[in-house]
Amino acid sequence: MPPPEERLRLREAAGFSRAHFAATVGVGRQTIANWETGVSDPTPPARYPYLRILKGLAEIYPAPPAPPAPPASPRQLGGDRSPLHRHAHDASAATRPGARGARRPGDAAGSGRPRD
Repeated sequence: MPPPEERLRLREAAGFSRAHFAATVGVGRQTIANWETGVSDPTPPARYPYLRILKGLAEIYPAPPAPPAPPASPRQLGGDRSPLHRHAHDASAATRPGARGARRPGDAAGSGRPRD
């Protein structure tokens, strides 16, 4: 049995109303609506004719191909920063007060020793 969304798609693709489907299957219009929205699933004795109609319509109106997957975001690929951004971020950590290896005013750049 196709999922409710596919049931609806097939009926609409064929241009049939819910009332027409209901009369063909031998149920009420609201029953067809419930089957197409997932409120309930078809049960015997109406299940068999309904399924036959849906199978026939699926042959005439095949499901459209699935849309391509969206491209992976940088976060899904292992982070939201480029390697250059990460490098710049890591370098800025050394200039924060109290950070390990932090430079103090007057330190020579990169040497870690005070300038003469």
